[in-house]
Parts: sequence; structure tokens; C-alpha cells
Amino acid sequence: MDEARIEDDLRSPAWVWASWATVANNSFATYGAIAPPTVTLRCQRVGGHLVLTWMTGTLQSADSVLGPYSDIAGAASPFMVDPSSPREYFRVRIGR
Repeated sequence: MDEARIEDDLRSPAWVWASWATVANNSFATYGAIAPPTVTLRCQRVGGHLVLTWMTGTLQSADSVLGPYSDIAGAASPFMVDPSSPREYFRVRIGR
């Protein structure tokens, strides 16, 4: 395989041909940068508890905002934080 692409859209036969023709003519195509996915970690207070929600990724926590962060085993959205637990910092890891 000489050239591979990963895309999130369907392409028409004309687009596939034009893409092939670009490579076949030894022309170089320019592609945009790959932007990292964005995730929003939402929090709200429900009945004295903090409830965290997110759409994708793995919830992590740390004792310091600087980390180190560790995956929270089995955490699923929505995730309820016990108000009596020590202060924790949360983030969502995408990938690996």
C-alpha cells in the first residue's frame, strides 16, 4: 500500500477517481491537520452529590490538578462522586 487515508465521510465514485488521478499523475495532495477530539466533562450537583457526565473516553482522577492521573476502573457516565471523599480532580482520557 502506497497511500492510506482515514476519513469520516462517504465519498462519491468521482471523488475516488479524482483522488486516484492525483496520485497517478505524481501530484501531491495537501491535507489538513488532524485535530484531536474534544470532550466536555460536565458536572452538576444532584441531591448533595457531584454527578459527572461525558460522551466518550475514560474518566480519570488525581489528588492534584497536576496529576498523575489514573483511570477509574469501571467508571461510566453518569458517575457520582461521594461528597465525603477527599478532594479529587477529574479529566477524560481519549484513546489508548
